[in-house]
Amino acid sequence: MSIQWADDFSRYGLSTPSRAALLAGLPYANLGNIGSIGAGTVTESPDPNDDGRAFQIGANGNNWPLDFRIALPTVVSGTAGVAFRAWLSVLPGSGTARPALVGFQRSDGNYLVYARIEQNGAITIQARVSGAI
Repeated sequence: MSIQWADDFSRYGLSTPSRAALLAGLPYANLGNIGSIGAGTVTESPDPNDDGRAFQIGANGNNWPLDFRIALPTVVSGTAGVAFRAWLSVLPGSGTARPALVGFQRSDGNYLVYARIEQNGAITIQARVSGAI
């Protein structure tokens, strides 16, 4: 296995200008709707124990096919994985507000599998079975 992309978001600037830098020839395919508070921009890390930067998806949950998508630079055959850390200021208040933090998508836009954060902090993995998730 080899790493295709890793990022600490330190080289893009902050706030709205970071969007153009993220999309300039890198594998970021979509950064979401800037109309949401802080959506799709690089920010200072919200973690008080971290002095780095983070990508902020948005304050109103996330429409994750639109808010942050990376197109892998090469075709993956076999096993694909992902590593990240996420910061939620609060747990989701309802079932419809559960963020999907990571997913694998086909080239036609349909998702194969994704992970959601539940209202109690648990992580649920949902996968496509017979064409439906």
